[in-house]
Amino acid sequence: MKRLANSMIHLNDNDGRFEKLPVGQGTIDFGAISNKLLEMGHTRPYILEIVIPGGTDENLRESKTALEELGWPT
Repeated sequence: MKRLANSMIHLNDNDGRFEKLPVGQGTIDFGAISNKLLEMGHTRPYILEIVIPGGTDENLRESKTALEELGWPT
């Protein structure tokens, strides 16, 4: 994580392989990532990929809610 302190970060939730999922429904611990980036004073942009191929507006709302509950700025 320290190597990322001065980098732009691109994240998406997934099933551990390739299938993209709404935030909070996959294998990525967005809460731990957020806490660590804040602890490191990370100020670079985040790219959170929350558009799921074949997904719905509800998937976007679910991802936004999950991110807000974890303290990510939305």
